[in-house]
Amino acid sequence: MRSKKRYVILRLKSNLLQRESPKDILKEWIQALYGIYGLSRIHLKEVYSDERNIYIYSINADAKDLFRSIFILDDNNLFRIIRVTGTLRKAKRIVSSLPGLEAKQ
Repeated sequence: MRSKKRYVILRLKSNLLQRESPKDILKEWIQALYGIYGLSRIHLKEVYSDERNIYIYSINADAKDLFRSIFILDDNNLFRIIRVTGTLRKAKRIVSSLPGLEAKQ
């Protein structure tokens, strides 16, 4: 049976990331808290990003709480969770409604 997904919309607050991608940092945090088990359970995948530092990641719905808990390691407040949705279409609609530059289609 296929597991359900959730789509997490994140905004990267800082442009301090020059060496690592946001996905690498998130994976590092997951592994620091939950190890390989957490990585396999959350199944983080980047689906969308734009020039406004907004990202959409898909995660397993069952591991939503695990994913949200990794932000305890975010000492510098790099990320902000904007919304968690059940469909990619709705996530892209939310991103396009955010203020700032026009979102890519």
